Amino acid sequence: METTWASLTIPLIVGALILLIPGLIVAVALRQRGVEALGLAAPISVGIFGVSAIVASKAGIRFSLLVPLGFAVIVAAIMYALCWFLERRGWLDAPASAHPVDSGQTADGGTSEKPLNRVIRGWFSREMLICYAGVLIGFVLLYWSIARAIGRPEYISQTYDANFHLNAIRYIADTGDASSLTIASMTSGGEPPAFYPAAWHGVATVIYQVTGVSVPATANLVSVLVGAVIWPLSLMYLVRSTVRVSAPALLSVGIIAASYTAFPMLLINFGVLYPNSLGISALPVGLGLFAQLLRTVQVRRIETVPSLCAGFFVALGIALANPNVVMGMLAFALPIVLVRIVLQVRAVWRGELKPLIFAVQLVLLALFPVILNFLWGVVRPPKDAGGWEPATRDSTAIGEALFNGQIYNGLLWTVSVLALIGAYYLISRRSVGIWLVLSWVYAMYFYVASRWMTWDEGRDWVLGIWYHDPFRLAANVPALAAPVAVMGVHAAYLWLRAAVRLVGERITPVGERHAIISPLLAIVLLVPLGFNTQTDPNMQRYIEATQQMYLPKDHALLISIDERDVINHLHEYVPAGDTVVVQPWTGGSLAYALTGYKVTATHPQYTATSNAQEIYQHLNEATPDSAVCSAIRSEKAYYYLDFKGTEINEHIRGDHRAQYPGLQDLKDKNVAEPVYSKGDATLYRITACNEENRPA
Repeated sequence: METTWASLTIPLIVGALILLIPGLIVAVALRQRGVEALGLAAPISVGIFGVSAIVASKAGIRFSLLVPLGFAVIVAAIMYALCWFLERRGWLDAPASAHPVDSGQTADGGTSEKPLNRVIRGWFSREMLICYAGVLIGFVLLYWSIARAIGRPEYISQTYDANFHLNAIRYIADTGDASSLTIASMTSGGEPPAFYPAAWHGVATVIYQVTGVSVPATANLVSVLVGAVIWPLSLMYLVRSTVRVSAPALLSVGIIAASYTAFPMLLINFGVLYPNSLGISALPVGLGLFAQLLRTVQVRRIETVPSLCAGFFVALGIALANPNVVMGMLAFALPIVLVRIVLQVRAVWRGELKPLIFAVQLVLLALFPVILNFLWGVVRPPKDAGGWEPATRDSTAIGEALFNGQIYNGLLWTVSVLALIGAYYLISRRSVGIWLVLSWVYAMYFYVASRWMTWDEGRDWVLGIWYHDPFRLAANVPALAAPVAVMGVHAAYLWLRAAVRLVGERITPVGERHAIISPLLAIVLLVPLGFNTQTDPNMQRYIEATQQMYLPKDHALLISIDERDVINHLHEYVPAGDTVVVQPWTGGSLAYALTGYKVTATHPQYTATSNAQEIYQHLNEATPDSAVCSAIRSEKAYYYLDFKGTEINEHIRGDHRAQYPGLQDLKDKNVAEPVYSKGDATLYRITACNEENRPA
C-alpha cells in the first residue's frame, strides 16, 4: 500500500517529540518556559544529537534514541544544578519581566505568587497562548505547502546529493555510528574519513528507527519537521527575544514564516540541501540568544549564564548541521555587537558608565570581529569545491533580494512591503531592535554579492564559506527578512488602530472600544495577509516547480520509475548480505537506502575501494581466475544494476560512463546475464566468476 501524508500523522508526531524533547529537557532546566523553551528545544536537541553521537562513537556505544536522550538528562541535571547554585549565591541575574504588572512582585521586590501559579503562567498566559496560535498557523500553512511540493512521502528528490543523504540514514542504522567524525567512511573507500556534519542524519536515523517508515519517507518527514515545526518556532523566538509586539504581530509570525520561496522551500528543491535547511531553521534562535546575551533587546527573557549555556548547544547544533550556517550566524550577529557598542558609548556620554569599564567592554566587544575574521579564513571548503560564477547585474540582484524574488523566482510583494514598513518603524523609533534591519541588509549583501561579484573583486573571500553558491545565500535572507516583516505587521496594526480610535473617539465608550477594536483589526489585517501570501502566483509556481524535482518520471534526473522498479525487485534475486555493483552517477546507488543491500558506491563523490576500482575497470574482461573475479568474490558482488538513463547533473558535469569501462557490454562478452529488466533498467547476474566456470 502506498504511503500517504495522512498515514504519517503518528510518525510526524513521534518525529516532533524526538526532535523537541531532548532540548526541551535542557531548556526547562535553564529556567525557560512556554514558547521560549519550545523555541530553544529543537536547536539544542540538534546540538545534543550531534555531540552525543561523537561521544557514543568514541565510547563504542551504538547510536539510538537512548543516546541523545540520556545525554540530554545528564546535561539538564548539570544546567539545573548550576542555575540553582548561582541563584542561591545571588549571582544569577534575573531578566526583566515582559509584563511587570503580571509578575506577582510585592512592594519590596519579593514575590507573592505561588510556584505552581508561576509555572502555569509561564506556559499558559494569554500572550503565550497567542504565540502558540501563531506557531500553529505557521505549521498548518507550511505543512500544506511542503507536502504539496514533495508530492507523496515516498518520492525521492531528483538531485545530486539525495543519494548521499538517504544512504547515510541507512548507513548509520546499519553501523550504529552517527558521528560527524566518521560518517564520511561511507564514501572514503577505506581511507581515513574527513569531518562531515552529520546532525541531520543522526536525527533522521533515530526517526527512521523509531517510526519504521521507509528511508525516503523519513527524509521527507524531516523536511516537514524542519520547515513546519522548527522554522516558525525559531522565528517566534527571535521576535519575542528582540522586541515587544502586539498580539496581531505575534499571530502573523506563522503566516510570515510560510510566505517565502527562498526558505524553507528552496532548499527542499535545490541540492537537495537537507543539513543546510536544518541549520538555517535554527539560525533565528542563535541570533535571538546572542541579542539577549548582549542585551540589545527591548525585554530580557533569559539570564546571562543560561543564555551562554543554551547558546553553546545551539551553536554546536547549527555547526553540526552545517558549518556555513554557523559562520553566517556570526556574520549576521555583527550588527548586534555594533548596537551594543553604540549603547555603551551613549551610557558613557550620559555618565551612566565609568570610562575604564567602557574601555574594557569595548576591547571585549572588538574581539568579536577579530575572531570572526580569523575563522572566516579557516572554516571554509577549498575554493575548487565551489566555483559558482556571477550571473547577473548588481541592480537586478538587489531587486531580487529586497523583494524576495531570489534567483528569478518571482517577486513576493506583500512580505517585501511589510519588511520595508517594519524597517522604517524600527529606524524611526530608534529601537534597540534596529540591529534586525542591519542584519537583514547584511544578509541581502551576501546574496547580491553571490549574483554579481567577480573573482577579482574578492568573490572567494566573501562567499567561499557558502561555496560561492547563490542558492545557499538566498535561503539565509528570510531568516532576517521575516522578523522585520513581522515588525511591519505590528506597525500597520498600531497605525490602523490609532486611525480607528481617532474616527470612533466619540462613538463608543472607551472600555467597549478597547475590547472590540483589537480582535477586529487582527482579523482585518491577518485574513487578507494569509490569503494574499499563500495564493501568491509566484509562491504557487515555485511549489509546482518543486513538485517536478520529486515527481517520478520515465526519464528522471536521478532515478526513473523503471529504475526504482528494478531496485524494488532486488530481494527476489540477490541473496541477503551480497553487494550490488552500481555506477554511482546513476540512481543505482540508492539501492542501499531503498533495500539495505550494500553497493560499490553510495555517491558520485566517493573514493572507490581497490576491489571496486578493479570491478569498474575490468569487469567486462572477467575470467574465473582473473583479479576482477577475486574482487567479485571478496565483495560478494555477483549482481550489477545497469541503468542507462541520464546521469545526475549530466548537463553540468558531463557523462561519466567512460570512467567505468569495465561496466560496458557485459552481456555481449558473456560476463553477465540479465535476470530482471524494466525499460532501460536491468539487473544483471555476473556469471563469469562462478566457481563452475573455473578451469580445472
